[in-house]
Amino acid sequence: MLGFFHEHGIGTVVEYQTAFEYYSKAASTVTDGDEISTFSSLSESNRAIGKICLANFYLEGKGVAQDEKKAFQIMLKFSEEGSIRALNFIGVCYANGYGVEKNESKSFELYLKSAEKGNLIAQCNLGYCYQEGEGTKEDKVKAFRWRLNSALAGNIVAKYFVGDSFYYGTGIEKDEETAFEWYLKSAEGGYDGAQCDLGFCYGTGSGTSQNDKKAFEWYLKGAKNENIISQRAVGARYLRGNGIEKDIIEGIRWLTLAKNKGNEEAANLLMDFLDDLL
Repeated sequence: MLGFFHEHGIGTVVEYQTAFEYYSKAASTVTDGDEISTFSSLSESNRAIGKICLANFYLEGKGVAQDEKKAFQIMLKFSEEGSIRALNFIGVCYANGYGVEKNESKSFELYLKSAEKGNLIAQCNLGYCYQEGEGTKEDKVKAFRWRLNSALAGNIVAKYFVGDSFYYGTGIEKDEETAFEWYLKSAEGGYDGAQCDLGFCYGTGSGTSQNDKKAFEWYLKGAKNENIISQRAVGARYLRGNGIEKDIIEGIRWLTLAKNKGNEEAANLLMDFLDDLL
């Protein structure tokens, strides 16, 4: 918990190095097996949480020199001890070539093992594999079913992808109203991608009644959660006074944020607006 507080600046300043030290202690300490349900629906033990956080720090280079191989080795050993979360972690490593040679087939196998044992993130990842045909034969129906399993168990990212499946009719019959309902569930859970798409649904009347005010509100939530498309949408709506009182300064600020993160539409909107002023 101290590692978590230092990592996220809860009750103290953000100190990655200190967080890393506490995670290291937790990872190497044999506990009495008490579980922390706050961190995971699977309620990993204290030591398990420490190992996973430690591996993430090595993977991202937070509080320690980045070492993808070290992250992979920590989770590989942990998976051999029976951790289903570790199976998913090393599946991600194989999928992206983190600390090991990229191998999509191996990644799929690991996701499948973890998913079949109940890991919700692995179930969502498995859905992606079937959706895109990565490491296995493309199967939109299986992609939908695995994501639905994960979504029904509470995974907010899976809820978003289930919404996508219904919206585009991928692996299931197209149904914009049902898509909207799943986007809403995911958005209320805090997923920025769903908050952005919910803004789109309200803005266009897809699966719900058109409502510019609600569209802006959801775009703003996504924007505050660092969603680039939402930031562009918020900026554009401020410039036009669409769903919110017109505010050129705020419009430019949000468009600039999105532009600086590489969003070309935001850059074009900003350039067009400045050209009109001149």
